[in-house]
Amino acid sequence: MSDLSNTAPSPASQPKPPQSAVLIPRPKPVWVVDQRDRLALLFALLVALLTVQVLLYSRYMPGLGMAVLVGVWYALRLWHGGKAAFATKESRLLLAAVVLLTLTFVLFSNVYLRLLNTLLLFCLIVVQLFEGIPGAKAWSAPAMLPRRAYLFLDGLFGRVGSVGAVLASLGKGTRQKRVLAALAGGAVGIGLLCIIFPLLRSADAVFSSLTDQIVHWLQVNLGSAFARLLLAVMLTPFLFSLLYQLRYPKADTTASEHTTSKPTLEPAMPIVLLLLLDATYVFFLGTQLAALFGGEAYVAAVGVSYAEYARSGFFQLVWVSLLNLTAVLSCIHFSRREGLGGRMVRLLAAVLVALTAVLLSSACARMTLYVTMYGLSMKRLFTYWAMAFLAVCLLCALWKIFHPTFGFFRVFFSMGLTAWLLFNYVGPDALIARYNVNAYQSGQIGWIDTDYLGTLSYDTLDYLEGIPSCDRLIREQRAQAAQEASSWQTWSLSAWRAAH
Repeated sequence: MSDLSNTAPSPASQPKPPQSAVLIPRPKPVWVVDQRDRLALLFALLVALLTVQVLLYSRYMPGLGMAVLVGVWYALRLWHGGKAAFATKESRLLLAAVVLLTLTFVLFSNVYLRLLNTLLLFCLIVVQLFEGIPGAKAWSAPAMLPRRAYLFLDGLFGRVGSVGAVLASLGKGTRQKRVLAALAGGAVGIGLLCIIFPLLRSADAVFSSLTDQIVHWLQVNLGSAFARLLLAVMLTPFLFSLLYQLRYPKADTTASEHTTSKPTLEPAMPIVLLLLLDATYVFFLGTQLAALFGGEAYVAAVGVSYAEYARSGFFQLVWVSLLNLTAVLSCIHFSRREGLGGRMVRLLAAVLVALTAVLLSSACARMTLYVTMYGLSMKRLFTYWAMAFLAVCLLCALWKIFHPTFGFFRVFFSMGLTAWLLFNYVGPDALIARYNVNAYQSGQIGWIDTDYLGTLSYDTLDYLEGIPSCDRLIREQRAQAAQEASSWQTWSLSAWRAAH
């Protein structure tokens, strides 16, 4: 028994748990809060109220209200973040683009463009807000878009704890205690009045008669006002969290990403891919050129009416051109440039760019043929814009093939943004209406869709005045324009001009 007791391990000799099993408490975040942050929380509530009012409680699509909302947000951003928020030239240029895109809501009234511009404006604001922020990547890098989207989501939800820090700081000092006491007294007073006021009305008929209008106004507006306030209170923590992140950004911990090399493909894969595409488009373009130069007789010989040939294909050809551009850029980016394989990839990519240019020309010819027969529309005009932009992209891709250091995304982003702003400011609705009315009056087209033209925007009404069948449509649209122009939220120069 003594031998057994001597062999038992002592507590000191017991194996210790591995160090990795020890739970280390996560340090609590330290929030830096000053007087500007405290005021910013209140201003964020006001911006949230304005956001709810403009985006959710406008009868029509926002016009001037969108410009006011964007202007107030950037004023708060400048006041809270200081001049450092717009310190770089790139940040100021992006801000100028935001301003120009925002002004389209004030100047024009096309509903479809406003919907699309709302989405683009939101994305552009996200890009601009994080320009110069650590870890946001340069605006000319393709990885900028997902990276800034991540930072935006992290800003909305990752710093919500800063709201609690600001509220906790309000309880420090005599002045803050007085403010909290006054707010508490007001809340208790409003609660008591909700009970006392109905009792006083039931106790005195004269008082009840005098306050009937007040009660009616409260019944009509109190429910809506409470809903707006509730939505604004729910939105405020996320807006302030974003402001806090922009003022106190985290240090960039992604520097190691720049040292990783990009993956490369064996030349055989892009060579086979480009060969298949080139061969397919050579055959396809052969039939296209025969139809273009053969005219109506050739098309009829293969069993297709000329009208059917004119009205089909151009949208598909534009999408095909976009896919080809993506294939060319991918093959060039991920392929090695050295050796015979690299030269073959560049040669086949250049051939694909040339074939795509011919394909785009065929789509443009079809579109022009269709427009001369049936007139313009927003969709057809947008296709013209897309084809022109794709043509510029093809030239840049051709340059990229032989100059690997060329920044394609930089040109793509800046040219795309500039081209879209030009598309808005050229007045597409008035352009469409002027072309269709002139073509109809000259006999080029035999029918004009006035209902469609009248609903594009109010900029078309002046051109429809010369068509007698549009009198009722014009009156209805001008009456609606007067309603839009009567509210600051939906006011636009286009609506104001149509109403006067």
